[in-house]
Amino acid sequence: MTVIAIDDEPLALSIIREFCQRIGDIQLQTFTDHAAGMAVVAVECPDLLFLDIRLGSANGVILARTLPESTSLVFTTAYTEYAFDGF
Repeated sequence: MTVIAIDDEPLALSIIREFCQRIGDIQLQTFTDHAAGMAVVAVECPDLLFLDIRLGSANGVILARTLPESTSLVFTTAYTEYAFDGF
């Protein structure tokens, strides 16, 4: 399974990385720069994308609208006020 994680917090990416290692058979790429990460998503069409909702100057909900149809999405955020947007 190919997975990309985009989050501006390195600690959050570390947690996702550890989770994927425990599951096994996951090829994970991580990005703290949302533009670089989304460029790779557009080219590689990963099976799954972990995407932070609040990415500094960018909004993950808006970025998610550009995902390839074959890519599944899991929003990640530490902010409860974004729960409704995520759904």
